[in-house]
Amino acid sequence: ADNCKWVTITSEAYEQGNVNAKKDTGRIAKMLKTTCINTEVIDSDCAIIDLYDKNGKKADTLIMGRADDYFDDDIPQPSEKIWKPFLCNDSTWEQFCEIRNGEYVFIEEGLSKLAPIIGIDDCNITFAADDTDEFDKNTFTLNFRKLNEKRVTLKAAFIDVFGKALEPLGFVKLKKTKLPYFVRIINNEIIHVITYRTKSVRKTGYSHFEVLGGVLSFYRPKIDFDDHPENWLNGNFFYYCRNNELIIDDELKEEIIDFYCNIWNRKRFPFKNLQELNKSFTENILSFQCDNNNPLFGMQIACKVTQSIIIPIIDKVNTLASCIDFWYKYNDKYLMLCELESFNRKCFFSDGLILILNEYRDNGIIRTKKMIENALLFEEEDKRETITDYYIKHNEEQISFRNRILDNLILKNKAIDEAESNKKANIMKINNLLK
Repeated sequence: ADNCKWVTITSEAYEQGNVNAKKDTGRIAKMLKTTCINTEVIDSDCAIIDLYDKNGKKADTLIMGRADDYFDDDIPQPSEKIWKPFLCNDSTWEQFCEIRNGEYVFIEEGLSKLAPIIGIDDCNITFAADDTDEFDKNTFTLNFRKLNEKRVTLKAAFIDVFGKALEPLGFVKLKKTKLPYFVRIINNEIIHVITYRTKSVRKTGYSHFEVLGGVLSFYRPKIDFDDHPENWLNGNFFYYCRNNELIIDDELKEEIIDFYCNIWNRKRFPFKNLQELNKSFTENILSFQCDNNNPLFGMQIACKVTQSIIIPIIDKVNTLASCIDFWYKYNDKYLMLCELESFNRKCFFSDGLILILNEYRDNGIIRTKKMIENALLFEEEDKRETITDYYIKHNEEQISFRNRILDNLILKNKAIDEAESNKKANIMKINNLLK
């Protein structure tokens, strides 16, 4: 508060009975050459307030509440000589003693009354790390680490945690990329990819990130691991919202929710039904956070989610046919076709040539109908016809490109040659990144 004469310092390490709080109080008093007090509350029954002088020595102890349950009759009386200089101008020693000797159901009430007498904000005298409010402008969070101690970075945590989880599944880490990528090669045709990207910080002292994954074929014109991964991969939230077949263990859902409730100091109430649980879980996998001082635990949480969502989905993509099904389900843009003369330039991001390699002939009517239904869910009435026409026209155009190539042996062989040339170049590129 603006009129407060004291600054409150707290730490997550200062749990009830932790001796570090008392040691640090003395050290800070000596270092800053000022008076410091350490407040310890025992089960809301009594409070012990130790006052340290400018030399870092404990000068006096004040005990409030039902202390006889803990100290018998050995309860010291506070020194008027030591405490009186800290009384506010309109406070008296008699008021100080009256509050100190009062009876309280919860000792925190007594401390809140005592605080203004000695110029402390009534909230700050019992302030703890768990009370931290990210939006409180009077609270500043400082992060410390030991001198010469090498802190685990977010990148190192990802490589460690995901490496241990993915390498037994056949993934290997690329060695010459800006971001760490784990890839798994299937039949020299398909690549499974897992990486991450950082996002804007939402809480001081925490890193905010998203785990991304997906598949691609060696037959696309260009594989670029220097491109932003969000341009060609998707996160757990994306896949989870588009897949009704995934079965996530309820215990994992609650673990994820509890983890984020702890980060944001939110109380979690019991869920009334499964729908509430699923909604909360979905909201908490949009992205992930981890403590900058210890990012491993937060990364392990992200890994558990990825093992339950992205990994089972890409595990099923092990043939060109399943790769086609994957893209039509999650993003048909990556199966786009155009005139072969301009394919590598206009559709450099596309696996569309695998439609030719796999002799794919589906007319796309059922798929297009479903895409239209999903697209119209949140659109206004006056836009519905335009959107419907777009999807129908797009499907017809893509089928026309595909069938024209499949039905013309010269164009078909040219497309196959182009696909094989892309594959050769991409395999060479991947091998270089693995050396």
